[in-house]
Amino acid sequence: MRTEYLLQIESSEDEWCVKDSKYDKNYYVDCVQNLSPESDLYAETGGRIGIEVTDTHATGPSKIKALKRAGHVVFELKMIPDWHIANETKITSGDLKLLRAWINGLLLKGSYLSSLAQPFNVRF
Repeated sequence: MRTEYLLQIESSEDEWCVKDSKYDKNYYVDCVQNLSPESDLYAETGGRIGIEVTDTHATGPSKIKALKRAGHVVFELKMIPDWHIANETKITSGDLKLLRAWINGLLLKGSYLSSLAQPFNVRF
């Protein structure tokens, strides 16, 4: 079963650092969306939703467990592997603009996010 929510985003941040206090390790989520208080899921998420972009490989089990322990809501957006840009690659502003346009087009066609991590007391 698929449920749709309207998310009203006030701001976004890239490379959201999540600390795993159990193992004293940092994990990074691709971005976090800060929601408007009028947004669906605001109360359930504390107003923040992480987005992990999966392109060339799945998110590792250690990272998923750490996100759950931290009590964060994180969704996964599965991307097209051909769109992957390696971390060490130098990209131009034009390259980035093109990639954003591709992503925007994908989202407008009805892409869906799946739950990657959420607190144990929150169910969607």
